[in-house]
Amino acid sequence: MDPGDPLQERQELLEEFETWTEWPMALLAIAWIVLLVLEFTGYASSLIEVATNIIWAVFILEFAVRLVLTTDRRRFLVANWLTIISLIVPAFRLIRVAAILRASIFVRGLRLARIVTGLNRGMRSWRGTLGSRRLPYVVIVSGMVGLASAAGIFTFEHETNPGFSTFGDALWWSGMMLITLGSSTWPMTAAGRVLAFLLGLYSFSVFGYVTAALASIFVEHDTKEARGREDRASHTVIEEERQ
Repeated sequence: MDPGDPLQERQELLEEFETWTEWPMALLAIAWIVLLVLEFTGYASSLIEVATNIIWAVFILEFAVRLVLTTDRRRFLVANWLTIISLIVPAFRLIRVAAILRASIFVRGLRLARIVTGLNRGMRSWRGTLGSRRLPYVVIVSGMVGLASAAGIFTFEHETNPGFSTFGDALWWSGMMLITLGSSTWPMTAAGRVLAFLLGLYSFSVFGYVTAALASIFVEHDTKEARGREDRASHTVIEEERQ
């Protein structure tokens, strides 16, 4: 492309915008998950609702700017279809629907969608922020997944399932699922079972990588220590020969 090509200029502006917003959007993604956990665990507050709506508005604005700047909007929309859903789903909280639509099945389905789409957005934000630093990415995302899953399973199950009567029980269950050990307590609701299935898929996907990464860290540490001992021994031999 020519230096004055408007498409190239838009692409450069998009790259600059994404670079500038990487960390703010990643931190907002964590804040969104924290607010979701507070809401689902019963900490109802007007401040939580206001903060959630403000972050949601920022997400919409950021997505709109990227859509305007991108040079291939169709491809952009296809690649970000789940992000689009994550921006649409919170709108249902603001719509005053009939009481029948606020039944438990509808509410649970909406909350499950908010968990899945919110985590997807967080994963995308942190993947762009951390780049090739995969272990920190997996650790941060796993923390987000664990908290959101615990909040979700608590809100789905605590009224009917004694195994999830407290958020601490739900957090323990989520942690056991993340390390693939599982638990003696299992969800009874349809939304809870779907969440458990998705959490199990995630756990099996990342557990092998985390294990391999930790093993490589320990091996590298042992290798450095061995090299250090060899260097010290070599230095000692050289000193003895000089004497």
